[in-house]
Amino acid sequence: MFQQDILAYIREKLSRNSTKNGIFEIMSAREMEVVELIAEGLSNKEISAKLFISDGTVRNHISTIMEKTGLEHRTQIAVKYLNR
Repeated sequence: MFQQDILAYIREKLSRNSTKNGIFEIMSAREMEVVELIAEGLSNKEISAKLFISDGTVRNHISTIMEKTGLEHRTQIAVKYLNR
């Protein structure tokens, strides 16, 4: 439960402090590549082939992106990115 409390606190701080564009400022360069490819409509398999990484690594990046942003699925990632 302690970890969830910390994660909730961090999410609150990020959402409170982030601007419309700011949500993506906390991403690594690789995470941003994944975000951009999600926004282009590519599947995990297509992203892995394009970036020369495994499907599992793509899934890990997407999980991290969702944790950092508080978004719940890839469609939300794409919409948020395209509306920045």
